[in-house]
Amino acid sequence: MNPLSISIKEKKNIVVENNYDDEIKEINEEIEKISLEENDFSDYDSAYAQILDYKTNYLKKDLIKIAEYYEISIRKKTKDKLIEDILSFENNPENCVIVERRQTLWFYLNELMEDNYLRKYIIFD
Repeated sequence: MNPLSISIKEKKNIVVENNYDDEIKEINEEIEKISLEENDFSDYDSAYAQILDYKTNYLKKDLIKIAEYYEISIRKKTKDKLIEDILSFENNPENCVIVERRQTLWFYLNELMEDNYLRKYIIFD
């Protein structure tokens, strides 16, 4: 006596549809997501590099000059807060013309300060 009985039936007309369009769409979405994440890391790297540049290469009095040029309030701000405000201003696309002008003028000023003759006529403290 066997209380257990098993029957197996095979379906002969099984149609398997492979819809590759959906799979391709999913793969493209994943690639796009990964690309955006990688782009975010490069933005973080760039921002960190800018912060590090201002922290190591500029004194607070230099940052105050930059902030005053951009008409950013300098009242009761630490060096880190000044750096944050300056970078916020410089990374705003609306201010790109002002930022480029300031960087150009600072470059010219440094060139004048390196000249032995003209250095004595430049006062920029």
